[in-house]
Amino acid sequence: MPQNYNVTFSKSKISSITIGSDGYPTNDYTYTSDGTTSIKFGYAKVSMPATFALTINPSTGVISDGLTSNDERVATIYLGSQERITVKFTTTTAAVTNRNTATTSTGNSKLATYRLPYKQTSGTVQGTIVWVGTATPKSYNLQSNSYSDKLDAPQIVTFAAGTGGISLPDKDRRVVYKLVGLVGALVDKNGTLLDTETLTTSKVIGGITFPAGTILPKYYGVGTTTYTITVNQDGSLTVA
Repeated sequence: MPQNYNVTFSKSKISSITIGSDGYPTNDYTYTSDGTTSIKFGYAKVSMPATFALTINPSTGVISDGLTSNDERVATIYLGSQERITVKFTTTTAAVTNRNTATTSTGNSKLATYRLPYKQTSGTVQGTIVWVGTATPKSYNLQSNSYSDKLDAPQIVTFAAGTGGISLPDKDRRVVYKLVGLVGALVDKNGTLLDTETLTTSKVIGGITFPAGTILPKYYGVGTTTYTITVNQDGSLTVA
């Protein structure tokens, strides 16, 4: 297969918008062509040892590569028909500490002191918890001086931490979070997810629908409660 692609995209722009009596745009949009744009994509082929198979134990952080002490741990990167780079690699246990220390969330009226737990227990599995769900910024109607659901556009979010709690972002607007905890995900000390999967079909977890294409951590259990957390402009919040 080719290693370089030049992809051309057609562009459109909104030429007119109809505003309803409530002050919000209606669904009556008019689009016109805005030309094209081309983007170049490239990638390098990487060859791993034939018996290489990476597995991760989420409850301990132990990583295995399927190779023996007699196998050569070398990856080969192909840059062209005659160009290649060989890179030696090693696999080690993930830098995860205090995996068996469970914490609980502490609610408060101010966002600065509200922190989601980063470890929790699900059944017999006790380990790192990653919070996934949606964040919905709320629009404010100047005519009625109230918040509205009309322009709601939920975005998929993921919160993880290697140590300490997880603080929700402090926004200068009202944001409603709907979050469920995934227990047993593998997270390093910097809060980086080490083992993920991309959904090929939509999936419902804790009453939240994640569409195809969503990247989620691999996990062993799901928290029993889905939380709805409303963060207001002044930093105050409510948890349900």
